[in-house]
Amino acid sequence: MIFVSSDVASLLHRWEVAEYVSEGFVIVGCAGELVADFFTGLPENIRKHIGTWSTIVLILALTVGLKCLIKTNELSGNVIGSLGDKAAQADKNANTAVFDSSKALSQATDALTRAGKAEESLGKAENEASSARTAASNALILARAAHQETDLFKKEIGEAKDQLARLRTPRSLTHDGSKYLGLIQSLVPFQGTEYEFDGVFEDEESAKLLVEIDDALRAAHWHRVTAKHRFPSVNVPLPDGEQLEVPASMSVGVHVEVDSLETQIESVPQEKWSPLLKSAVALNVDLFATIFPPDESRERRVRVTTGTSTVVRITVGRKP
Repeated sequence: MIFVSSDVASLLHRWEVAEYVSEGFVIVGCAGELVADFFTGLPENIRKHIGTWSTIVLILALTVGLKCLIKTNELSGNVIGSLGDKAAQADKNANTAVFDSSKALSQATDALTRAGKAEESLGKAENEASSARTAASNALILARAAHQETDLFKKEIGEAKDQLARLRTPRSLTHDGSKYLGLIQSLVPFQGTEYEFDGVFEDEESAKLLVEIDDALRAAHWHRVTAKHRFPSVNVPLPDGEQLEVPASMSVGVHVEVDSLETQIESVPQEKWSPLLKSAVALNVDLFATIFPPDESRERRVRVTTGTSTVVRITVGRKP
């Protein structure tokens, strides 16, 4: 049977409670042995009767306690058994500790059985039983630690899967229709802005993303101009069957660049920015918010170079 984590935790708690109860009966049995051995004022038949039942209670309590201990560790083993190499090592350590505690409990049972013969034997048995309980407690601690380590490994595996999925998923603007429309609407106020693709990485994924960016800009009534020819270049197929020649680029991520006479734009109030700079900043921000998977390597700020060009330059580098 396979349980979710909350079910396993609940069963572990119940078995632990049962183990504590059985330990209580161990104490009761030991107390009965003491009464039978040292209360000499009682009639012999009553002392013998008390001693007999105390021994039975003691044996049964130790047996139930051992069963509870084995059950709690068995439940922990069901959870951690499906882990990788590190979890398997932790489970091995816990099982070793449980085995050692089971062996100690067996020795304690033999010692407590002989406790009724003499006071010295009783003291020795109590010491051994105490050591066994300590070993059992340590085993439970190891089992709980292994369970926590299991949860951590599962979380790390989930994060690794998410990262792998992000790396395998091609970048796109159209994965979310509402965000894509929002991108276009945010760029419409800057219609008529000229733009060019200043570079593209030479693979199919980058070329497709370039086409999606081009479609969005044209839908917002921006005007594409042809970048100056550089060698080498990449021919990007467009939906209308034409080939768009774009300079090849080895950059990573998507970048937006614009010329300005003021390169330190942080020192200039936004209301004094040129229309070209405002359109470039809007494009940069909205592309960052729309591209999926998110382009974490992309610069969040527009690249501003000294110059007088009136064209927004876009580079579509390789996927990070």
